[in-house]
Amino acid sequence: MSEEKKENKFLQNILQNLKAKNNGLVLKALQDAKQRGTIHVLPGIIEALLQTEDDTVYDEAKGILFELKASKAGEIIIDYLKKDISAGHRDVLVSALWQSSIPSEEYISFLIDLACKENFMTTLEVLTVVENMEGNVNDDEITDCISTVNECIENGGDAEKMKLLLSLVEVLELLRP
Repeated sequence: MSEEKKENKFLQNILQNLKAKNNGLVLKALQDAKQRGTIHVLPGIIEALLQTEDDTVYDEAKGILFELKASKAGEIIIDYLKKDISAGHRDVLVSALWQSSIPSEEYISFLIDLACKENFMTTLEVLTVVENMEGNVNDDEITDCISTVNECIENGGDAEKMKLLLSLVEVLELLRP
């Protein structure tokens, strides 16, 4: 069997074990993914995080997400943020974007919408992602994002979240070219 076929079989095995009902198998698969996984196993890792009730599995999956080194991971994380299955875990997924230094400028409008619609922790994580943006963002897009946040503030809500949203507007202003 060629090395490529062995590697593909290994990755398929990881993906299969990430779906297992046995937490021991899932943990082993997460450890294998951490050592030798590729971007192709990332959806399986996210699914394990979203579906587990085991704290050890959750923490291991979260740890892997926080150490990603592939910029393509941003697309996959954003896709999961859009899915209903991520409800209740969106703060962790957004946190993975900045923890792993994944460029997120192209997702800024989506992230701003998420900050307005989601809970305090998700809003805090979006603020952190935006604070850590280093690339260029189109000025018109920044203006739209500021309008979105201001509209959210006008609608009112939790006082602590409103403070975060005001900070988000300040940070967005700093992104202007």
